[in-house]
Amino acid sequence: MFPRFFLLSCGVLGGFAVAEEAPQHRLRLLAVGSPPPFIQEIRDGARYEVPPAEGTVPPRVLIAPDLSGSAETAEDAKTPLRLRLGQPSIPVSFTFPESGRLRIEPETGGKWLELPLHECGASLALIWRGGSDWSKPQAIVVPDDMQARAEGKVHFANLTSSPMAVVVGTAKVRLNPGKIYQRRMTPGEGALPLEISYVSPAGTLKSCHSSSLELTRGCFHRIIIYAADGKSPRMPVKVLQLEEAG
Repeated sequence: MFPRFFLLSCGVLGGFAVAEEAPQHRLRLLAVGSPPPFIQEIRDGARYEVPPAEGTVPPRVLIAPDLSGSAETAEDAKTPLRLRLGQPSIPVSFTFPESGRLRIEPETGGKWLELPLHECGASLALIWRGGSDWSKPQAIVVPDDMQARAEGKVHFANLTSSPMAVVVGTAKVRLNPGKIYQRRMTPGEGALPLEISYVSPAGTLKSCHSSSLELTRGCFHRIIIYAADGKSPRMPVKVLQLEEAG
């Protein structure tokens, strides 16, 4: 039998261990939008790519200054979030802030975006430009934990200002602006036709995306509907369809 003082000591030490463990959060960013035209110029007989004009693409490198208070070292507080249109960023993990929110800004400084983190412990921020450029982006945050990333899950998000008609197989869904829709594919279900349409100025449905969904072992799907950038685009609504490992 263990001595009484030994059991008490273990209980006290166990309490300290629990108290020291702060909840961790996992974050990824995914920016959607239309890339600027690819332009080249000739200098001294060689072709060079012309960098996109400021504001036509989101900042390539972002940081979260709010992490400086919880990071173990100054270097941890400067962990960069690298952003490319249409590609989820590499996830970063950090101590969940007391406010439940995280400020994101360009590497050069200045206010850019503040994210309300998801309570499930892992967040994916879907980001799009809020006006004529990327200086004032908008975002919605969706869960990105193991449950959300389960095999066969299909996530839809409507980032436009208009309702969308989503047809998956025989299921028809009206997906309102700023809303998400989820379903799960099951083994043996087979490939399901996917059709996404928007309402034209004439009031008729116009298709903007036609494909299929099929269950892949260990993977899930994410379909993001967003408004095309620029003035009077030929297709006002665009769709990004991704398949990711769970």
